[in-house]
Amino acid sequence: MSLRPARADDSVKRIHLGLAPGGARTESRPRAAARLADPYPLGPGARRVLRALVGALCPSLPSLEKSDVLERVDVGARRLLVYMHPVVARGLWLGLFVLDWLPVLTFRSAGRLHKLGPERAGQFVARWARSRVKALRLLVTGVRSLVLSVYFDQRDVHAAMRYAPEEFIQDRARLRRMLLAPARTAAE
Repeated sequence: MSLRPARADDSVKRIHLGLAPGGARTESRPRAAARLADPYPLGPGARRVLRALVGALCPSLPSLEKSDVLERVDVGARRLLVYMHPVVARGLWLGLFVLDWLPVLTFRSAGRLHKLGPERAGQFVARWARSRVKALRLLVTGVRSLVLSVYFDQRDVHAAMRYAPEEFIQDRARLRRMLLAPARTAAE
């Protein structure tokens, strides 16, 4: 038995998927007819901790102060948990409680994480990300990835950062069509 993947057989016909005809617009969001998953069922305590971590991890932009971005990040993160393996989702759920009690257990604060302000909670999370304990570093990395992947996918955040991913993707699709188009011969 070999650990290498099997070599491609020349007798097998390969299928290449092309772009939609006419350069159809690419969407990073689901279609209107697509139904999003229901958010992962977290209890009130876990939701409190998740909201505190969202506030601590997400950068504060002046143009986003009056928007509901943090609430959408909270819901989006819980939706992502639904698509994870059940053991991983339950592990992150348990990790929320560990992170909530860690300031008290390490004698660094008299209050739990969700009772601290976003700035102070962010300092704790940054310190835990550099911890000697690998399990704690991995937990912080998982929670940070979960929250920030949803945060940086928000259209309001894109607008505040002056980032237009749809235009970039359309440009890449145009370039791909141009490169894959049959070359004009000199006889034409």
